Amino acid sequence: MRDAVEDQQMGSERGRTGDEELRHSAELLFQVLTEREEKKRRRTRRHRRDRGEAAADTVFVLVHDLGSGVESTGMADEPTPYQAGTTALVVAVPEAEPVVERWRSRYDRSASTGAHAHVTVLFPFLDAERIDTAVVSELARVFAGHRGFTAEFRRTARRPSLLCLLPEPADPFSRMTQDVVTRWPDRPPYGGKYPDTPPHLTVAIRQPEHIFEQVDKDLSSRLPFSAAITSVDLVVFEDGAWHRHRSFELADDTDHAPGAGRAAAPG
Repeated sequence: MRDAVEDQQMGSERGRTGDEELRHSAELLFQVLTEREEKKRRRTRRHRRDRGEAAADTVFVLVHDLGSGVESTGMADEPTPYQAGTTALVVAVPEAEPVVERWRSRYDRSASTGAHAHVTVLFPFLDAERIDTAVVSELARVFAGHRGFTAEFRRTARRPSLLCLLPEPADPFSRMTQDVVTRWPDRPPYGGKYPDTPPHLTVAIRQPEHIFEQVDKDLSSRLPFSAAITSVDLVVFEDGAWHRHRSFELADDTDHAPGAGRAAAPG
């Protein structure tokens, strides 16, 4: 009887050892495959940068693969797809923070990397290494051709994987985008991946339906609010976070009347 028990125990130990070896082998295989995939992504990004193209996997988390079905918890500790040196032109909306901050910090990963509540004018813009005094001067000229205005945020909007607020009027934001793209035609919004995306302020991304409903209900109870739009920021992603590099003032409008002027055509 004792021998039978000992044999059973030894068999169990061998089984556990076999399971551990199998698990260890699987972990090693997963690590190798992950490293290979990462090397492949790096090569692809370098190739796209050499060709002056916008890398598809760096599309700003303002739109986040709409309709892609990619699962995500959206929590702040998730890795982000941003590359160092990526830049964007955005309008900060500090007036929105009391309304959206609690939700963005949980369900919009960009919030954990220093991106405050904002409406995007253009993403991605030029790589940081291409931002020189000539580019800065040209951006200042473009935005000086637009007047400050007041935007109202009265309603939410839903996309397959996005919950956002829509600014009214939207045209001044769109006109600024168009003027920048006219000057830099190789920089289409979102790398050309999401054409006709309206100006918006992202609050939550890729969440289950019940989360979207909860956030939407809370936001609706806090609307409307207004924001004075007086400048556009050039932000750069470096050291794992977004940083404001420059701020460009819009033409002065004491009353912040809705609307915006056109920038002069680039030479």
